[in-house]
Amino acid sequence: MTIQQLENEIIKQKITDFTGLSGLASVRNSDIEEYFYGFMDWLIENKILEKVNDYSEVNLTLQYINSDDFIVWILHFGDVYANLRERYSEIIYPNGLDKSATNQLKQLKKINPKYSFLVALTHHLKSSQFYSDRDINKLDSLLKRIPNNNNSKIKRNSALGQALFDSLYTLSNYGIERMVKKSI
Repeated sequence: MTIQQLENEIIKQKITDFTGLSGLASVRNSDIEEYFYGFMDWLIENKILEKVNDYSEVNLTLQYINSDDFIVWILHFGDVYANLRERYSEIIYPNGLDKSATNQLKQLKKINPKYSFLVALTHHLKSSQFYSDRDINKLDSLLKRIPNNNNSKIKRNSALGQALFDSLYTLSNYGIERMVKKSI
C-alpha cells in the first residue's frame, strides 16, 4: 500500500464517521429547521451561552437569529470537508495532504456535502480535532475548563472560551444584520 492509498483510506474512514447536515441543495427546509432547533436546544441544555458570557463578561444573545442566519453561519464555518483538510493537514501532515487526497476531498464534497454546527462552533480554535457533530462528547468534557471571569479580579484566558465567543458572536451578528436590513 502506498502512502497515497493509506491517506485515501484514512480519509474514507473519517468521512463515513461524519454526522451533520447533508447536502443543502437537497435538504428540506424542515430538516434545516430541525437541525437549527437541535443546535439551540443543545446550547440551552449545556448552558453554552451562559458559560461564554461568564468567560467574556459580555451579554451575548442569540435572540435575533433564525434558521436562515444559522444556515449562512454553517455554510461559512461548518464545512466538514474543508475542516478535515485543514485540521488533518495541521495534525498529521504539517506539509499538507498530497494533491490527490485533496482532490478526493473536493470530489466527496461535491457528491455528499456535510455541514456541522460543531465544526462551525469550534472553527476559531487553532488546533481543533472536531470533525463533525459526532465529536460533541469531546467538547462537552472541555466545557468545564472554561473559566468564569464574571466579577473576577483576575481574568483568566481560555482558547476554547474565546473561540466559542468568536463563533457565537459571528452567529449573533448574522441575525442582527438581517434585522437591521429588514428595518431599513
